[in-house]
Amino acid sequence: MRSTASRLLDSPGSPPPGELDALANKLRGHLEILMPAVAARLDGGNAVEVTAPAAAVDQARVRMMPGGAAALGPHRHAQCLARSVRALCGHLDTPTTAAAPLDADPAQREASRAFMAHVRGCGDCRTQGVDCDEAAGLRATWREAKSQARAARTLLRP
Repeated sequence: MRSTASRLLDSPGSPPPGELDALANKLRGHLEILMPAVAARLDGGNAVEVTAPAAAVDQARVRMMPGGAAALGPHRHAQCLARSVRALCGHLDTPTTAAAPLDADPAQREASRAFMAHVRGCGDCRTQGVDCDEAAGLRATWREAKSQARAARTLLRP
C-alpha cells in the first residue's frame, strides 16, 4: 500500500494517463480496506488519542466521494488519495493504548462540573455570552486539571 502511494508521491511529474487511472483505482481499493481498519481502532469513547485517526478516516472518506477528480484534476486527486493511504497506514502502525475518556480524572471531572454549573446558573455569563470573573477562574482551573490529566496519561504509556 505504501509503495503504491510512494510511486505517485515520490516520483517527479505525472505518470501516463492509463497508469494514473490504474494507480488511482488501486489507491481507492487500499482506502476501502484501510478506512474500516482504522475506524475499528477508534472504539473507546471520547478520548484525545482518537482525534487524528478519526480525522484521517473522515478526510479519506471525503476524498473517495465521486467528483473529486473533476474538481482537482486526475493527478492532484490521485495524490490526495495517496496521502490518505499514507496517513491511514501510519495510524495503523501506531500502537494502541487503552483510550482514557477525557473526564476519567476525578479532578478534571469536578472542575468541569463546577464550571458548567456556574455558567448555567450565572445570568451574566448567559446574557453576555462571555465568562464573568468567576467563570474565567473556573475555566482556568478546569484547563489546568485537563493539562495535568493529559500529562499523567502520557507518563503511564509504555
